[in-house]
Amino acid sequence: MSLRKTLYPFFESTSLLRNISVEDRELLIEKCELVNVDQGETVIEQGNDYSSLKILFHGELEVISKDPATGHQFVVSTLEPGMQFGEKGFLGNGEATASVRAKSNSSILQLSRDNAHSLGVYQTLIENIAGTQAERLQKSNLKQIEALQKTIDQQKEQNSFGRFYIATIVLFAISSVIPDYADESPYFQLAMRWLFLLLILVPAIYAVKQQTAPLSVFGVTLNGWRIAVKEGLLIAIALLPFIILFKIFSADADEPLFTWSTINNYSQTQLLFYLITYIPHAAIQEFIARGVGQGSLQRFMPESHYMHPILIASALFAILHLHLSIHAALMTLVISILFGYVYYRHRTLIGVITLHVILGISATALGII
Repeated sequence: MSLRKTLYPFFESTSLLRNISVEDRELLIEKCELVNVDQGETVIEQGNDYSSLKILFHGELEVISKDPATGHQFVVSTLEPGMQFGEKGFLGNGEATASVRAKSNSSILQLSRDNAHSLGVYQTLIENIAGTQAERLQKSNLKQIEALQKTIDQQKEQNSFGRFYIATIVLFAISSVIPDYADESPYFQLAMRWLFLLLILVPAIYAVKQQTAPLSVFGVTLNGWRIAVKEGLLIAIALLPFIILFKIFSADADEPLFTWSTINNYSQTQLLFYLITYIPHAAIQEFIARGVGQGSLQRFMPESHYMHPILIASALFAILHLHLSIHAALMTLVISILFGYVYYRHRTLIGVITLHVILGISATALGII
């Protein structure tokens, strides 16, 4: 098969020969020279003069610009089959402003300026080149806009992480000044329990607002709530026998199973208040630990293993319980990892709140916490 028959369908797929008659197209294609280049070979050297228009027929080329001041070279773009280059030299406008190097073994078509003039199609080619350049510039501008938007989004994420970090520091600062109130009166315990929670809720809400993300990102959503609740119930039912066995083997022989030891000095009214408010108290805890803590870390660590945000958030939440006891903090860490995994599976707080309420009240009744 002749070169003309091979190249004619190729040129038909480009805009270079637009508005050129069939006869002139055939003549022009006959004037094209096919040049093969090896990978790594330089096709155009920045600063040199060239007079031929070049079209990549096969392979892949990369456009490389060199900084005159530093000599540093960087890839500007990649050329694929059908893309033209060397327009500046073809138009007679001086030295090449960038180098072109073969990224792979390639074939290039060359059309000299003299041959284009001799066929009387030079002016039409210039117009077609101008149109192609305008399209390429538009695509380049869109890419630059996308790159700029990506940079802006990254900067916003960095700012959000900084504010999240500040909120975390405030959480620990609040935790460090909370006194041990285990021996205080029931009213004081109930008041401090809620005061501490509401105090750490403030920086958590601040962190959410600074991230400008929908609340669903932080687990405040009904999507998938049914299956999340069902799974929370099943896990709670599966764990309760182990919790009971732990109490049996760790307690004294004459100690009853259910002691409510940590709140056994509460009156019926105080106990009722404790139980009624346990659900909203657990919901706020899960919003802070799982929704804000783990949810934010999942946003800031998208390429990390899914367990990393769970472990970090669980460790932070456990540290917030050190004012109770080391034992309480360690138990919180283990349970928090489980809760974090449940939350990760469904991305709604409802399931993990269900699990928290059942296990929390059960452990309190058994006198474990």
